[in-house]
Amino acid sequence: MKSKKLTILFVTIFASLEIISCSKNTQNDLGDEEGTASISVSIASETFEGAESFGNRAATNTTSHVENFETYNSITDVGNDMMLIAKLEEQKDTVESGISTLKSAKIGSSKANFVQKDLDSGIRYKVAVFDQSGEFITERDYTRGKESTTRELWLDHGKTYTFIVYSVNSPRIEDAGMPGIVFVGGSRTLKAATMVAPGSGQLLYFRQQLTVYRNQINRLDIILRHKFTRITTILNTSATGYLPREINSSFVPHYSTVSMDLETGVLRRTGNLEGAVARRTFNLATSTAAHSSNTVSFSTDINHDDNTTTSFVISSLKVGELTLNNLTPFKTLPVRAGIRYNLYLNLVPKDEYLTHANLPAVRIGGTIWALHNLGANTATNGREETISQDAHGNFYQWGRKEPSAGKTDNAVNANMDTSNNPSDNAWNAGTEEKPIKAAADPCPTGYRIPTKKEAEDLVNNMIRTDIGVLRESSGQFTTGVKLTSKRKTGIYMTLPAQGWFSFSAQTRPVGNSNTQYRGSEGYYHTSYAVGDDLCEIHFSSNGYASRMTGDRTPNKARSKNIRCVADITN
Repeated sequence: MKSKKLTILFVTIFASLEIISCSKNTQNDLGDEEGTASISVSIASETFEGAESFGNRAATNTTSHVENFETYNSITDVGNDMMLIAKLEEQKDTVESGISTLKSAKIGSSKANFVQKDLDSGIRYKVAVFDQSGEFITERDYTRGKESTTRELWLDHGKTYTFIVYSVNSPRIEDAGMPGIVFVGGSRTLKAATMVAPGSGQLLYFRQQLTVYRNQINRLDIILRHKFTRITTILNTSATGYLPREINSSFVPHYSTVSMDLETGVLRRTGNLEGAVARRTFNLATSTAAHSSNTVSFSTDINHDDNTTTSFVISSLKVGELTLNNLTPFKTLPVRAGIRYNLYLNLVPKDEYLTHANLPAVRIGGTIWALHNLGANTATNGREETISQDAHGNFYQWGRKEPSAGKTDNAVNANMDTSNNPSDNAWNAGTEEKPIKAAADPCPTGYRIPTKKEAEDLVNNMIRTDIGVLRESSGQFTTGVKLTSKRKTGIYMTLPAQGWFSFSAQTRPVGNSNTQYRGSEGYYHTSYAVGDDLCEIHFSSNGYASRMTGDRTPNKARSKNIRCVADITN
């Protein structure tokens, strides 16, 4: 199926006996005084239509729905458990802006469909007139809605003329260039007439012959047919809850210049073979709340011949605080010149709440995280936006299976090892890329300690907001941070600010270990270690990061919290 964009132009020709006395030199461009006719020009509406040749179309006053439009779909994995679902389809029948007549016809095995709407006021177009032998007679530039401001056009009564009409569908000459007629070889004839236009805009064309008669209204119905393809991109980010901020995309192939033979309307696409680039920045707030402007649309006009190799590339897409780069939803689209398409883009995250290994969990950026600290009360669903003692978990020295302190303790227990210095693979018997849960890992069945990369991904995929005022106190159990998915506003997890158990010693054995920073900071283990240089998730009033501790002190002896991840990588 095809959906070519056409513009219906109504030109009404009035033959008037009153003009007989008018002077040929002062009022006429051509013809004799006793046989001239005034041409009144006005554009009525704009139409998108979908058959290359309609012949004598049948007309109806009822709306007809045409089925079996060709549709092309793709699902692009954009990483971190997120998908871009794309669908390209030819635009279906619609009627806009009060236009009441929608025509549809079946021609052979193809169907014709079009979208009809009022043509925008201010659009500029050129009308060129050639006589029956093909000699150039005259031309006029008109502006939609202001036709009366253009110098009046007169033609000889009883003669047949060829009218060539074209437009770049722009209201301003400086934007569109309003290209003039170029006569190749010096002959001012229709066969020699061409025009050149930039490939970055639009190009519409129509040709028809009409014989002018006196004493009657001679009506010329002009249909301007779009020569370029138009694709309207409709981006929907409502599944994320975030607002679209910017998209940079392109369609390839696309030529930078085009020339058109005015006799036939045949195009010669020239210039650089490049992408039809669409860069759109949306002036929307970056609020994390759901917003009514999650759907935005924009159109791209493409100057190319019929092909089956059109690709659509998104170089960058910004949604909320998330930036996605180098996405290619389509590589081999069968796109036809002069057809109008809709391209639907839906950004769909897989972030969700779920139950994993009988415990409440959340999937964020492709990783499943427990919703509770290890040792916390799992009877709650873990989605509370406030923090209490029930949300606090036990403290663990790096590489050890048994907790060295309970969640509300102010002193370590007998499990504390003042010389703790296990091997670097104590919690991961595999690698960062393919972790294997080790025997000393304290996480329950189906879970393990997160890797360094998983911790980094969590930090990069979340937006932090504080719960309560982060202030140190040994009795403070109600503060922490809420981490909200950058991909979906309704998905979050909370981390209590439990502090850690530390010491002042710089060498092993470290001696006594006491609670520090409860209520003001959070320290969470990962399985990554290079000696005493450990990776941890840390937050305080000064920041939030996945960071390396450095190996200047016996860091493996410190006691911190654990938030387990699902053990499903192997």
